[in-house]
Amino acid sequence: MDIMLADPNRDYKGGDLVTPEIDGTRKYHQLQKGDAAFFLSHKYHNVLPITEGKRMVLVVELWSGPERVCPHRCWSRGVCQRKVGENSNNTAGAVAAAAENGWLLG
Repeated sequence: MDIMLADPNRDYKGGDLVTPEIDGTRKYHQLQKGDAAFFLSHKYHNVLPITEGKRMVLVVELWSGPERVCPHRCWSRGVCQRKVGENSNNTAGAVAAAAENGWLLG
């Protein structure tokens, strides 16, 4: 959950939250001060660059179920089937996959 603490009309410019749609397009969300956005944080998302000022957001993550210890984005519930040291089981692999799909900026 992201709760917008700043006023986009006064405190900053840019910084829209971007989420993927089922059809492959992206949806842009400009949160107003006091708005809350709820989404699965382990799914791809990003924020557009801040072009001016300061964007302040309170981020709250709520989890249930077994603790995850793997550094990648598990797509299914249950025990992770990947072994430590596998190429796709590292942060660099997750970053490369996100970049390949256009979810990293800069």
